[in-house]
Order: sequence, then structure tokens, then C-alpha cells
Amino acid sequence: MHPEREEAALHSARYEAEEYLGLDNAGAAAGAKQRGLNLNPFQRLLKRNALLIGIPTLTAAVLTGVIISLTPQKYSGSFQVLVEPMSGGGRLAQPSLVVSPESANSTSLGVDYLTLIRVLTSPSVLAEITQKIRDRYPRVTLTTLNRWLKVDRVEQNPAEQTKILETRYESADPDEVLYVLNELASGYLKFGLEDRKRDISRGITFIEQQLPELKRRVNTLEGQLQNLQQQYKISDLDSEGTQLAQQSRQIQTQQLETQRDLAAQKNLAQNLQTQLGGLSPQQVLKVSSLSENPRYQALLSQLKELEAKLALESANFQPEFPGIQTLEAQRKNLTDLLAQESQKLVGSNAVPQFQNSIQKSMSQQLIDSLNQVQVLEVRNQALAQANAAVEQQVRQFPVIKRSYNDVTAQLEIAQNTLKQLQLKREALRVEAAQKEVPWRLLSKPDLLRNSLGQPIKSSRKGLQRLLLGMLGGFLLGLGAAILREKRKDIFFSLEDLQDSLQWPILGSFPFSEKAAESGGRSLMAAGDQETAQGLRNPASLTGAAEALYTSLRFLPIEPGLRSLVISSSNAKDGKTTAITHLAKAAASMGQRVLVVDANMVLPQIHVWLDVPNFEGLVEVLTKSIDPNQLIQRSPLQSNLFVLPAGQVSQGSRKLMASQQMQHLMSQLHTMFDLVLYDTPPLQGQPDANFLALSADGLLLVVSIKKTRRAQFFRLLKKFQQTERIPLLGVIANQVKVQESGASVKAEEEFAGFEDEFEMFRIPSSQN
Repeated sequence: MHPEREEAALHSARYEAEEYLGLDNAGAAAGAKQRGLNLNPFQRLLKRNALLIGIPTLTAAVLTGVIISLTPQKYSGSFQVLVEPMSGGGRLAQPSLVVSPESANSTSLGVDYLTLIRVLTSPSVLAEITQKIRDRYPRVTLTTLNRWLKVDRVEQNPAEQTKILETRYESADPDEVLYVLNELASGYLKFGLEDRKRDISRGITFIEQQLPELKRRVNTLEGQLQNLQQQYKISDLDSEGTQLAQQSRQIQTQQLETQRDLAAQKNLAQNLQTQLGGLSPQQVLKVSSLSENPRYQALLSQLKELEAKLALESANFQPEFPGIQTLEAQRKNLTDLLAQESQKLVGSNAVPQFQNSIQKSMSQQLIDSLNQVQVLEVRNQALAQANAAVEQQVRQFPVIKRSYNDVTAQLEIAQNTLKQLQLKREALRVEAAQKEVPWRLLSKPDLLRNSLGQPIKSSRKGLQRLLLGMLGGFLLGLGAAILREKRKDIFFSLEDLQDSLQWPILGSFPFSEKAAESGGRSLMAAGDQETAQGLRNPASLTGAAEALYTSLRFLPIEPGLRSLVISSSNAKDGKTTAITHLAKAAASMGQRVLVVDANMVLPQIHVWLDVPNFEGLVEVLTKSIDPNQLIQRSPLQSNLFVLPAGQVSQGSRKLMASQQMQHLMSQLHTMFDLVLYDTPPLQGQPDANFLALSADGLLLVVSIKKTRRAQFFRLLKKFQQTERIPLLGVIANQVKVQESGASVKAEEEFAGFEDEFEMFRIPSSQN
């Protein structure tokens, strides 16, 4: 076929698909995926079950209307009461508002309106009012009064509620309504006055009970505060803390200075001791005592003079000279006397016997330094003890301060509470002396009237009851309709199928009673007759098949659609109808089409396409026969070829998953432009799954008002879990085309380009 003419024929056939399906190919692919709230399924449900829903709705409306008509209409009246004071004078009665200006501006004595309404409608309040009403209207009892009495809080909107209560009452007698409302108004005002007095009395009693205990608590806290002040000598807590901190810093400063001076004096003493030859302090004292003794110093002077004289004589005479011997003896005597004197003064001969003036000065400095070291050590110990005592006080101060502040705060709260309770008691006593009614009647009891001032009967409740009755009947019918459709578990229309799927509906075949009652051969004859007569109606089987083929050709499959597996979830859904008409439509457009009957359960393709079934697919797979020997040309179309199933047996189904079948499919796909595989239903038969893995895609046929929804969706869920199976879309079968103005217009437009379509059709040629 020439490429330009084939493309023109495809565009022409695509127009048929647009007219028949009401959407283009892209729209069909996304038609099942709804965006936003889709009310179309609900509308179709109402339309299908109009009778089932309408009967309960109408019945409920009639019954409700009868009940309303038999119920006597009543007059209604009301009055309004302000239950909280609005003026400043009224607020003086509220103890919480007398304490301070701040509380008067921020708070008020709140009213629990829900509890108040229940109290006002309780037997304890209504009993006395009912007794007065019964004197004039004996039929009014506490039960009937509660039944037709309603007390509500008046509100302008849900966010703004007023302090007004509205009381309404209904009765068939307007005089009774006015009388009852007047008695209720009087009783409620009296209740408000008595209730206020009871509240005031209870408030005074409560305060009197609380005051003694509160006074005892104030006295106890004052005693605790006084004990803290006496124990820790606290006059001013803040100044005490400041003084402790300053005292601690001063002691630490003095201690540092003392330690610095002590280290300096110790260093000086060590240096002086080293310069004095390592004398100990005791030795220095002993040397000083020798230097100060007169006798010791006199003997020392005589010894010096004798040694000088001995030195002069030794220069002139020999040691054996008697004069020198005499001097030596004198020196020895003086030395012994010095030793005896030193032993008597210091008790040891180990100390130096003589010191010069410098050594004497250094010895005096050493003694002074050692004395200063002792003084500084004593001072350092005293400062350390003082610092420890102050640090202990500093550590205890936060605890003392917290205790002091806690007691002070508790005392302040207790004193303020005592003062407030005393003020409240006085305010309540003043309030108890007042006689003014706390509640105010804003609107007097009156009947509901029209613009002319005439009492009118209430009819709003009748209308509400009627609407509620109709709503109840509608919901009952709707529930029955939903249960009915759940029990049927089918797709009722093409729109139901579109709204339920995320895959596109690529085509649909119209409903035909003749096709439903006829066999496959007669159905094919009917299709041929349509083609022969030129009935290019999109609602015809041929037009639907050509529209389906057009949708398939425009699918985004590269390099192009060459093979398809067509199946269904259950038997008799019309998959064989779809595959035969699709094959015929493709062949009529010049495509070499092969239909392979892979239905090893109930093969029927040879009947539909009018070919014998002696040998076929089974023999090719089991006997390795060349498929060209068993492929037959259908007498219905010259470009239409058939590979029948052959002689099937119990084990023939296993051949669909064999390597031979995969090799055969690859071989057939190169021999023909389009290969279509007919398979058994997928419910319990996995044959189509194996074939779809080697084909370009799988199509599922759904029969309107026949295919079970639950089974079909379980099948789709398996496909979603098994991503290897390429499910291209769905074919709808047995679709009823509405005889509306839109469908008639589609037929007229299609007839206008019929001649153009025939111009592009290529006559079938023999293979």
C-alpha cells in the first residue's frame, strides 16, 4: 500500500474513532484518570435506579405529609430575659469586681448558660409555675410543659453569643400560650432574685468559714518571718548580702597581702642565714650574746695584745727564749679562760668567737626577719579562719534568702487574700440589703405575629419534617440502590468503565441483539453486509473495529505495533468478536494480518474466519512443521491469514510457555504486518500472560453489563504487580449507543466523508 494513501486512510478512520468514542486518542488514554471530584458515577447511579430511589422517597414524603396534616398546628410565643447585669451599678454586686479597678475591667462573674438552661427547665423550678398554670389550664402538666417549652441562648453568630435567654412555648390555644409565658416570666424573675440571695448567703457563709483559718495562717507566717530575722540577724536582706560580699573580698585581699609579705620575709631570712655561714637562728643569738659580754671582750682584748707582743718577740728571739716561753704560757692561759667563758655563756665552742660590725648587723636583721615571719604566720592563720567563716555565711545566704522570700511571698498572698475576703464580705452584705431583681425582662411575652399584627400558626416545623422525611426515604432508596449494584458487580455503561480505569479504552464495540443471538459466522456475514452496503456508521461493528485499529496505530510503540494478545477475564466477554473484526479491519487497510488461535481450551477462530481446523498451532509446536504449510488464507479478506489451533489435547496449554512458542512468535512477527493472538480467558488460565511477554502488548476485552468488576480489578492488580506484562489498554464490548442528537450528527458528518474514505481503500490482493 502506498504510504501517503495509508496515512490518509488512518486519519479518516481516526475521525470515526473520535466521533464514536467522543474523545481523541490522548483523551481516551487519560479518560479513566479523573481529576478532582467526579460526580458522574453518582449521577449515573441515580439515573439507573431512579425508580428504586424514587419509590421510598415518595412514600416517605406522603407518609410525613399525612402525619403533618393530622397534627394540629400550634401558636408560638416567646420572651427574652437578660440574665447578667450590663451596667456598672449591677457590677457592684459582684465581689470579684469590687477588689480593684483592674479586675473590674478584665473579669466578670461568668454564667454557665448550659447549666442555667437545664435548671430553668428542671422540675424543681417548673413545679411551682406548673401548679399556678393548672389553676386555669388543668390539662397543662409538668410533662407537657417540658415538651413544648424551649429555652435557648440568643446568639448573633456562632462566635458572638449574648447574655440573653429566649423562652418559647407552643400550643393550639393562643390564650394559653400568653398565660403560660407570663407565668414563666414571673417565675424566672423570681427565681433569679431568690437565686441571687442564695448565692450571696452562701458566699458570706463561705467567707466567714475561711477567715479564721486565713488569719491563723497570717499569724504563723509572720512568726516564721520574725524567727528568720532573729536567727540570722536580718534587718535588710539586700544590704546583708552586699555586706557579706564586701567583707569576703576584703578578707581575701588582706590574706593575699599577708601571704606575699610572709614569702618575702622567709626569703630574706634564708639569704641572711646563708651569708652568715649557715648559722642557725640559735647560733646567731649565741654569737650576739658573746659580743655583748664585757669579761669575754676584755679577755679577748688581752689575748690580742699578747699575740701582738708574742709576734714582736718571735722576730728577735728563738722559741726557746725564756721570754717567748713565758708569753706562750700566758697566751695559753688566756685561751683557756676564753674557752671557759664561752662555755659558760653559750654552752658550745662550735659558734664563732668573734663577729665584726657587718656580721653583727646581719645577725640583727636575721633575728628581726625571723620574728616578722612568726608574726605574719599567725596573721595568715587568723585571716584564713575569718575567710572560712565568711564563706560559710555566703554559701548559706541563698538558702536563707529563699526561705525568707518564700515566707514573705506567702505572707503577702495570705494578707491580700484576707483583705479581699473581708472586702467581698462587706460587698455581699451590701448586696444582700438590695431588693432589685438581678434579671431584666427585655421583651414581654407575646405571640408570633405577621406584618398585620395577627397571631400566626407555626408551619416551619411541618416543612422541616417533610424535608427530613423525604431525605430519609431518599437515603433508604440510595442504600438499596448501592446494595443492588454491589450485588450485580458489573460495569453498567462505557462511562462506568472509563471512570474506573487508569488504562485507556482504545475501542468499543456496539451492542447488537442480532449479534448476541447469532453465531460467529452469521456475525461475520453481518459485518460483511455492512461493508458491502457502505454503512460507515461509527456505531457499526466494522466502524468500531476500524476505530480500534486507528487507536492502536497511534500508540507510542517503537518501531511500531506488530503483535497483539487479546484476552478477557471471563468467557463470553467478546474477545473473539473483537479479534476477528480487528483483524478484518486491519486487512481491509492493506495490512497482512495473521490471526493465531492460541485458545487451547475452546478454539473458535477457524469458525469465525471460515477455515478448516485439521492441523495448526499444536502440530507446528509438537511436530516441528513449517508454519507456512499450515497458515491459511481466510475467504473473508485476501490479506487475512489464519493459523488455527489444530488438534488440542489436555497438555496443549503447556506449549504456550515453551521455547518453541517464543521462537515461532518471533518468526511470525517478521512474516506479517500484524499478528493477533486469541487466548483463553485469564481467569484461571495464564496462557495469555506467557504470550504477552513476547508480543508488543496485551488488550483486555470487557463486556458491558456482563464482566464482573471484582474479578476484573483483581486481574488488573496482578498486572500492576507484574510490571513485565505490557498491558496497552481495554476494549469495551456490548456498548449501547444512545440515539441522541449527538449520535445522529456524528452519522451525518461521517457520511459526508464516506466517499473520501473509499478513495483511499486499497483493493485486497492475493498473497
